[in-house]
Amino acid sequence: MLICEKNILDEEIDIMSRELQRYGIKMPVFQKIGGILSSNIEGDAAALHAAIININNALDSDDSVESSLLNPAAQLKYVLPHLVTTYHTVLQHAKKLKIQNTLSRSMNDSYTPDVYDELLTQAEIQGYVLNLNTSCAVNEIVKAIESNDDQKLFDEINYPWL
Repeated sequence: MLICEKNILDEEIDIMSRELQRYGIKMPVFQKIGGILSSNIEGDAAALHAAIININNALDSDDSVESSLLNPAAQLKYVLPHLVTTYHTVLQHAKKLKIQNTLSRSMNDSYTPDVYDELLTQAEIQGYVLNLNTSCAVNEIVKAIESNDDQKLFDEINYPWL
């Protein structure tokens, strides 16, 4: 979406919000569905929620995130132990960016706080893991092609996340 279109859409949303407030109409906050659902969870979902919070807490410290990322309750796929330090760096940066974006959104009158506003979700963490894995695999594929190493190339292109 172009910046101009986004500004027009934001302006229209603001006008609609003011009109709804003027008539006393309350609309549900659909963008906060993650937080609503996290407060009504049971069993495996609660374990998943706790594991994701544990990962986020580990990102705020200098402790390794390896055990948190490898925790089966986090339901993360394809976490490679040799990339844990890089995952930590990438996820820390992503979390800081998410917090900055939340601070920007919090200036809006219609902002409603959510549990996952300042925490990376399981899907976001999984996305960053897969993105990093893919990036590293592509680098190795290029090296295999440059060195005419067919076996290495075959091994690299057969990773399940590619």
